[in-house]
Amino acid sequence: MWFGFAPEYLRALGAGVIALGLFSSLQDFFEAIYHYPGGLLNDRFGVRWALVLANLAAALGYFIYLISPHFTVVFLGLPFVMAWPAFVLPSTIDLLGESLPLKDRPAGFALQAVITKIPGLIAPLAGGVLISLLGNVELGVRVGLGLTLLAGLFTILLQSMGYQPSPAQRQIAPPAAVWRSMNIGLKRLLASEILVRYAEALTRMLIVVYAIGTLKMPYWGFGVMLATEAATAMFVNGPLRRIMASVGQKPILLASFISTALFPMTIFLAPGWGWVWFGFVLAGVRASGSATRSAILSALTEPERKGQQLGLYESLLSLAILPAGLAGGVLWFFVGPWLTFLLALVSGLAGCAVYWLAGPPSQEVRDQ
Repeated sequence: MWFGFAPEYLRALGAGVIALGLFSSLQDFFEAIYHYPGGLLNDRFGVRWALVLANLAAALGYFIYLISPHFTVVFLGLPFVMAWPAFVLPSTIDLLGESLPLKDRPAGFALQAVITKIPGLIAPLAGGVLISLLGNVELGVRVGLGLTLLAGLFTILLQSMGYQPSPAQRQIAPPAAVWRSMNIGLKRLLASEILVRYAEALTRMLIVVYAIGTLKMPYWGFGVMLATEAATAMFVNGPLRRIMASVGQKPILLASFISTALFPMTIFLAPGWGWVWFGFVLAGVRASGSATRSAILSALTEPERKGQQLGLYESLLSLAILPAGLAGGVLWFFVGPWLTFLLALVSGLAGCAVYWLAGPPSQEVRDQ
């Protein structure tokens, strides 16, 4: 209900575009330092406690967000909130990967993506309407944060009862050894994804500012755009298994990367709402690639060190794109938004080229 409007919430609490860029870069910083410990915790103690610990930390962060009187206080909650995405990614990929045979993983990850997009379809609409009815983005986001906090606490209860209770019996190794043991295809994928994700991070916190501040889109209208993204991702993920069976995983992920590269410039060049809507359709295609990406990562990581390899991969990715958010905000402030959006396009297309030329082929993923 509130996450898509977080930049406007920060602006209402006094933040400028440079502060928004710093907030984005700090998200990547905490993901970088959390992902590997999250994977390590998953391998040592199992999925259940990795998720419970992450959700406890996130709940504390949401509470800090909720009571913050100024944007600088919101920054204090960020280290706690970012534990959730950093810990949950290795754990959920591991959980689905261990639960399904290799041939069924693409369909399993696609189904998971569809299920998790259902609240992403409903909540932004509700959040946008709520903010419009209240006429106050700060109050609307606080209501959404309160509901998020309640949902997080209920989730902790469910997690404490679910998943495998016994610790995973896996080899624990230092990061250098984990890196040496990683599949070469995984390393090539990392190189291409760094460029693509750098493009996404440059404008991550600025899209909503541009849409609402420059294009004068109402909050409920931006909620419709976020729902469009979720609906497109659900629609694409539906037939994903049949598509991958015929064309392989590499073209699917490449289409997601291309959409990531084109999305920011589509919003920047939009002459009206119709083009913004088309841009968020592209964003939905981008989001639909997460299921294919998860299936590829699951196939290319070793079962005995899956959590550690996934965690190290995500930590290196977040570390590499760490400067992007702040760079985007600084460029916007001193030069203008056009350069930020243009660099996002160039970086994204470069990543697409690297992936197409050097990324792991579909056959390599199937043969693992």
